[in-house]
Amino acid sequence: MKRGFTLFDLMISLMMVAIIAAIGISQRNDSILRTKVASAHADMRRVATALESYATDYGKYPYDGVNAYLPASIQFSYWYLPYTISTPVAYLPTHRVPDPFRRASNPLFEQMCDMRYISTGSTWGAEFPMYTGNPTPSHFLSAVRADVGGYRVQMAGPDGTMGPQGYHSPATQPPFNYPYSSVFRPYDATNGTFSTGDMIRSEICLSGYPQP
Repeated sequence: MKRGFTLFDLMISLMMVAIIAAIGISQRNDSILRTKVASAHADMRRVATALESYATDYGKYPYDGVNAYLPASIQFSYWYLPYTISTPVAYLPTHRVPDPFRRASNPLFEQMCDMRYISTGSTWGAEFPMYTGNPTPSHFLSAVRADVGGYRVQMAGPDGTMGPQGYHSPATQPPFNYPYSSVFRPYDATNGTFSTGDMIRSEICLSGYPQP
């Protein structure tokens, strides 16, 4: 007489199916994330090429705050690509480069879903005093240049938010002594695909910061 399935057998079978399904979902999510990371790297590389072309023509990187699509009252919002990167000369088709990971913390600021661009000369230097109101450079200018050179572009990474901050980069070391708590931690896939940190590319480093 043949023995049928018991309730215990059925439970074991269902558990095995659930485990296999969970592994498949995890692998699928990991594959999707890796695709996003690769796409973000490609966009950052494309932007870096455009910035270098702009600097060749104008002798400096563009200001990091002019965004014509915003209302005049908030048009000079820092740390995003300016419209001058796409007009009158189209170094890029548009100055809007979406961050595939970023979640806007304020729906009134559409640009908060875009890739960040930080010009060292704009924020810490005195290259655009008419916009920044800074006729002299910051005493941290050389420190920032040690980390990123003339600019950095930045995306949120898989955690979907900018940060965390707190990283020992070259700028935090003597003689610069830039505040450790102000340095964005770079994303490193070797710490796990879903690890925290931001994707960072700069004039002097393709990923993260220069190694000592």
